[in-house]
Amino acid sequence: MDVIPPDYPEGLYPLKQLGNDLSWEVGRLKSICKKLKITVSSVDGATYIPTDTKSILENWVIKKRGGEKVTYETSSTTTPIQKDKVKKIKSPTPTTPKQDGLVVRDGFTGLDTPESFMSALVKVMEQSQVSTPPQSPLHQQRELKDAVDMGFLLQSSQVANIFGIKKSSVSSWKTGHRRLGFVFTKVKEGNKTLWKIEQY
Repeated sequence: MDVIPPDYPEGLYPLKQLGNDLSWEVGRLKSICKKLKITVSSVDGATYIPTDTKSILENWVIKKRGGEKVTYETSSTTTPIQKDKVKKIKSPTPTTPKQDGLVVRDGFTGLDTPESFMSALVKVMEQSQVSTPPQSPLHQQRELKDAVDMGFLLQSSQVANIFGIKKSSVSSWKTGHRRLGFVFTKVKEGNKTLWKIEQY
């Protein structure tokens, strides 16, 4: 079992620690993050989420365990972490405070007046216009490595999504197809064809 370092970047919470806290697989948490559009950042080989999204994931897992059908959307926006700008802290940053069911971000407590609403709207619009930096060049290998480590069997559509290609292209692969250091083997599960991925 890997030991999580006691210090981590400010404003971020280790996904592995959250997985340990909730007794939930990190791979499943990553999938949930993707569905909820929560940014997952990697710093020094460890995976993090913004601390203000921790409670969203916790609630999602608790409700899912209880058998509820849960759908959430989050407006959390984060910027990718630049290694030279990471500030280390020794203890977790407290989660974002709530007032009357509203999430408080950046010291903003509400929309009391039309002026405050317009000011907040302008800020959101300015942030949304900031260009998104390119995805890591190792993104595909990391996704595949996660699938290998977790022992996941992937559908053709999932593999196609990782590579950014059509599902029909993946479906046409033969068993033993090799790509980016991984071997793809067809596995039948009922009437579905899934892919077992191994690293070579």
